[in-house]
Amino acid sequence: MPNLNTNEYTFSSVRIRALENDLVGRERIDQLLETQNGEQFLSMLSGFGFTVPEGGEIRDQIPSSVFEPMLRDVLQRAYATVAEDIPDASVLNLLRYRYDCHNIKSALKCAARGLPAEELMIPLGSVPVGEYPEMLRKHEYAQLPGHMAAGALEAEKAYAASSNPQVIDLVLDKACYLDLEALCLAQGSEVLTNDLLTRSDLTNAMMTLRVIRMGDSPSSASLLDTALLPVGRLNRSFFTDARSEGEDVFLEKFSYSPYYRVGRAFLEGGNPSLSEFERQCDNERMDRLRGIRFISVGPEVAFGYLEGMETAIRNIRIILTGRNAGLDPNTIRERIRDSYV
Repeated sequence: MPNLNTNEYTFSSVRIRALENDLVGRERIDQLLETQNGEQFLSMLSGFGFTVPEGGEIRDQIPSSVFEPMLRDVLQRAYATVAEDIPDASVLNLLRYRYDCHNIKSALKCAARGLPAEELMIPLGSVPVGEYPEMLRKHEYAQLPGHMAAGALEAEKAYAASSNPQVIDLVLDKACYLDLEALCLAQGSEVLTNDLLTRSDLTNAMMTLRVIRMGDSPSSASLLDTALLPVGRLNRSFFTDARSEGEDVFLEKFSYSPYYRVGRAFLEGGNPSLSEFERQCDNERMDRLRGIRFISVGPEVAFGYLEGMETAIRNIRIILTGRNAGLDPNTIRERIRDSYV
């Protein structure tokens, strides 16, 4: 692994630490949950540094057509600010590659159905969204990271053979994690590598539990075998054996893995929902990520801040979606993810 010259990150790390003070953490989330109407909600977000839309009357509900552009704007500004500050912006590709994966999956699915993909594209990847129409027209994907470029061609062929859009997700998710693994090795950061391994293991655990609840069948066995990500601490058989062993055995084994807190909490929770297991997994990863806050300087500081911003945006979206669905604050609070700050 290469040695990181963390001294180059002194200025950017100090500035990003200051930006962390503006993140919407648990205290601010509680304040947002207690607002009485949409106008108060937007006013509070404005005080937190969000650019809220002007004009139009907002009463109780804030429609997604209003809040989604607002949330995307603050996230784009955060990425742009960090990219300008850090000496090597390639570390941000650990986040951007996920958007590349989302974009190429969306583009391929829409192309297969003859639908426009523009509204589904997220302009935060390493490849500009304007490049995708030409890539699809030529069936050439060299602008994408290496594994995803090969994966896009493989996904096209797999879809042509099966007409199942799910194969596009399965092929490109695996390719994305291989690209992330290569990038982590190039960065030489143990912290960033450990986060990738954690995220992959927890994603595999969520897929395994979902397949177990589908029931024991040849189709579920095939799905799990195809869907498992190729990166992680836990070996493949840890998950594939679970399909026949059953949920309780899998969770018992998981409670003795490096992620014992998730397994134990779920075993003691009385067979809760898949969405609750996902929340527990997200919280486990965030608990580990918060260790970055003890790192004084380095590329990890930028990564941690943007992950904190991503989680803050997700939590705000959960609140707004819940309010629009008529859920009470306590029910929404149960769905909130742990914050970076």
